[in-house]
Amino acid sequence: MDILREVEQEDHNNIIDVHIFITQFYQKFDLRTTMLYICERHFQTIAKKSLFTGLQAITHFGRPEFHSLLGSISDSLMQEHQ
Repeated sequence: MDILREVEQEDHNNIIDVHIFITQFYQKFDLRTTMLYICERHFQTIAKKSLFTGLQAITHFGRPEFHSLLGSISDSLMQEHQ
């Protein structure tokens, strides 16, 4: 967290987009996960940081969709080189 906090503080041009994934939740919509998700989104809206990490980074519940994530990075790189 210290490294990510430092990256956020030094990113004055908003180049870095950090997302945190809490992967221990296999079923995204069980009651516990839903309540944590609601609390996290509410706190993020009000405080502009994560309730869990204290970072500005968005916290997600579940595993990242690597195919779409890597595809968006690839698309972004292609646009830069055009």
